[in-house]
Amino acid sequence: MTVFFNFEPLLAAYERAEPYKVIIPGNRKEYGANGKLIEYPESTVNVNGALVPMSANQIRKYENGMYTAKDRMFYCRQDLPDGSKIDDGTSVYRITQDQDYREWTNVRIYTCSALERGYK
Repeated sequence: MTVFFNFEPLLAAYERAEPYKVIIPGNRKEYGANGKLIEYPESTVNVNGALVPMSANQIRKYENGMYTAKDRMFYCRQDLPDGSKIDDGTSVYRITQDQDYREWTNVRIYTCSALERGYK
């Protein structure tokens, strides 16, 4: 894969030393190579990355107030499904959109909405 935008140095500078706890939702289903249905239970993984506030431009870009100053962008190297929750120890965020730039960069960029603590 040709990488046109190398975000690795940026990610290395801003990712936190302790990985984030990411809760991958259960009830995900997909068909395997053999055509059989595979069901995945909810699971928790540790992911290194950077959880950064959205810029004013990013907040304004979305119509109808879809995002607020509480929401974040998550930069990491792993593929994560929509609906995954990121727990940073003080707040929980749900991945609502995958910015699919994998043709141009080696870093995944996710838009995340803030959730109330204790929200399922």
